[in-house]
Amino acid sequence: MTKGYTQVEELNGLVEVESLGIEHRYTYLDKTVGAGGLASDIFDLLKWHNILKDSTFLSTEDKNLLYNYHVLSDGSLSNYGFGWHIFKSRLTGKRCSHGGDWAGYSNMFDRHLEKDKAIIILQNINTPEIQRPMVSIYQILYKDNDFEVGKLNEYAGNYSIDEEPDDIKTFLIRDGILCLNVNDNFFLPLIPIGKDNFIVQDFSPEVSIQFIRNLDGKIYKQMVYQNDEIHHASKL
Repeated sequence: MTKGYTQVEELNGLVEVESLGIEHRYTYLDKTVGAGGLASDIFDLLKWHNILKDSTFLSTEDKNLLYNYHVLSDGSLSNYGFGWHIFKSRLTGKRCSHGGDWAGYSNMFDRHLEKDKAIIILQNINTPEIQRPMVSIYQILYKDNDFEVGKLNEYAGNYSIDEEPDDIKTFLIRDGILCLNVNDNFFLPLIPIGKDNFIVQDFSPEVSIQFIRNLDGKIYKQMVYQNDEIHHASKL
């Protein structure tokens, strides 16, 4: 197994977790004891992904249990169960995923059920500065290759939230990227994912924006999707 590295403030840098000893708060592989020291690799996880999507391995009833929300005792819905989170995304379609980290390792197993894609990340460095590059990977997988950067000005402008007309959202172009101007010092970049559709980069829960055209082909409205909520905004 590749050695895992983590950042230890008192040692001022990256160190092998295995060298820290059992007295350290990060103990090498201590979280796999309950699984009998079970470990995996990207090839076996891809096999597992292919087995799970196989039409004969799981019954229809099992798939319904695995890939749908569950009702909790208080009547609310949970998007977690059977070892993963379940998401409904306009970008990826329905997907299930789970990440984890411990003692110099970080991982993500992200299955896009309707797109037949699986993202498997196994990292052997785990520090606050090193993140799993999920949005960058999504951009590679789902970017709109026909998108024309020169047309970004069509989307820029001020939009008034229909439910709260005094709430004005401003979209502008910065360095050739459409951004939501949160305030004068904070901008959220938008990634084009299809005709008139964008996803807010590095934002969780996922926010996607669909710009709507009128009969003359001009942008006059937008629809903002987050979780199961939809918000409408009109261009001023």
